[in-house]
Order: sequence, then structure tokens, then C-alpha cells
Amino acid sequence: MYGLLGSSRVISMNSMMTLAVLTGAELGSVAPNGDPERRLIATVILVALVVAFSSG
Repeated sequence: MYGLLGSSRVISMNSMMTLAVLTGAELGSVAPNGDPERRLIATVILVALVVAFSSG
């Protein structure tokens, strides 16, 4: 059903999907030229921050 209604940018089913869409959009804006290395670095930093804040 979800695949028929639209892409993840158009609809989101729950709060986790909404956060995933917003996070992906922001990570895309970190590397506007589509540089995969910058996007990877930003993703690693984001994961480290989430782990640091959620385990403390």
C-alpha cells in the first residue's frame, strides 16, 4: 500500500519515518554538490552524536 501512495518524501507513516526523511534531507544539504565523502563524514558524526547522547 505504501509503495502505491508515493515516495518517502511525499508521505510518512509514523514518527520514525518522519525523522528518517528529515535526517536524510538535512544530510543532503550538508553536501550540496553530492560529494559522497562529505555526506559519509556527516553521517558518521551524526551517528556518533546520537550514540553519545542516547547512552548517557
